[in-house]
Amino acid sequence: MDQGADAGLSAEGERLKGICDSAAGAVRKSIGELVGDPASGLVMHMGADGTPTKKIDELAEEAVVAVLESSGQGFYLLSEELGRKEIGEDPVYLLHLDPLDGTFNAIAGIPFYSVSIYISGPAYGFGYVCDLAHAVNFYAERGWGAWRETGGERRRLAVSATPALHNYSVSAYTLRPNTGRIVALGDAIRRIRTLGSTSLELCLVAAGKLDGFVD
Repeated sequence: MDQGADAGLSAEGERLKGICDSAAGAVRKSIGELVGDPASGLVMHMGADGTPTKKIDELAEEAVVAVLESSGQGFYLLSEELGRKEIGEDPVYLLHLDPLDGTFNAIAGIPFYSVSIYISGPAYGFGYVCDLAHAVNFYAERGWGAWRETGGERRRLAVSATPALHNYSVSAYTLRPNTGRIVALGDAIRRIRTLGSTSLELCLVAAGKLDGFVD
């Protein structure tokens, strides 16, 4: 049973959301002048995930880590760029971080990029995605529902009710040389989109704006 149907989040969820809100605000501030600047795409080093870490990625990650270190909450951090890091004493939660999902979009000045956080613990889960270009937050707590917040207004999310596959609008990704695999999908549905920030596209599915996501 969804005990949070009308309550929003638990007290712990609200506390963790506050940390995430601060982290997203710090990222927005740290990268603001770099968005749309090709120089922000300068490769600094190879990230822990095996892909190049750009200047804008590194600044975004540093901003989140600074907020986590000052939060008073212990975390085991697993981040796309720096890898593993222990923050604080007696960490309770594991925090998965993508400090900038949609790096290409941010460098190009396309307003569709996010910070993505998932916090997990024993029988606990909290997910948070901030649309940095539009200051819109999406979050969900296990057992308490999923929500969209903008301008202080919180609305519960609901997925699409589109009944027929041929009317679906789907976000989809594939990698060369296997791009032909997406053709059959395109023949079965109404339209395909590839927007450039997976976490945000999944949030659009949760909000019923897209009917599905395929990778």
